[in-house]
Amino acid sequence: MMNSDKERREKGVIENTISLWTYINSNVSRFLNPLYERGHSAMILDGSMSLADDQSEAVLHPCVHASAIHLWEGYYLRFSDDQRRFKARAREEKRLTMQLRQENETLRQQLEELRAASSSSSSSSASSSSSKPLPKAPVGRR
Repeated sequence: MMNSDKERREKGVIENTISLWTYINSNVSRFLNPLYERGHSAMILDGSMSLADDQSEAVLHPCVHASAIHLWEGYYLRFSDDQRRFKARAREEKRLTMQLRQENETLRQQLEELRAASSSSSSSSASSSSSKPLPKAPVGRR
């Protein structure tokens, strides 16, 4: 509310508004977690969860090591042009990868069909000893 203490004083914000805590404290039962069990809470140590039955250990202890802290990119970088370009590039790469995998699978199936047709026709013909086997399918990109 307002941009500074001076503006809040000038507009009488303190006199004309009610604290959120006043409302919460007058309706405590509405804001309590019904699944909470005192003395049986989860503790976070080194990024993993464990249960603590001891009342003295019923406090969350998050791992604050620099490597455990992750930026919520979808929220904090949602307006970043770099982030938008990165996501667009990632979507395009994923689309191309799927397309190449489908093409690769189609070509493998065609090759297997050709090999099967070749082996059946070569076994039935008299000149099967002079026919050359088909080369193996290349693996990877074209």
